[in-house]
Amino acid sequence: MKGAGFSITVSSSVGLLRSISRKLVTLNKNKEFLKKKQPVRWKAIKDSALELEKK
Repeated sequence: MKGAGFSITVSSSVGLLRSISRKLVTLNKNKEFLKKKQPVRWKAIKDSALELEKK
């Protein structure tokens, strides 16, 4: 029984890491896009994103 619980924990954390890295890739793409479009607004967006992460 111990082994099964352990493998579930590992697979769920792998899934979590994958979703986090996927989000980071999307964020980086959006970042480059925003920098080209509106370099001034990018700072405000970055600041609000940091605020969301703190919550």
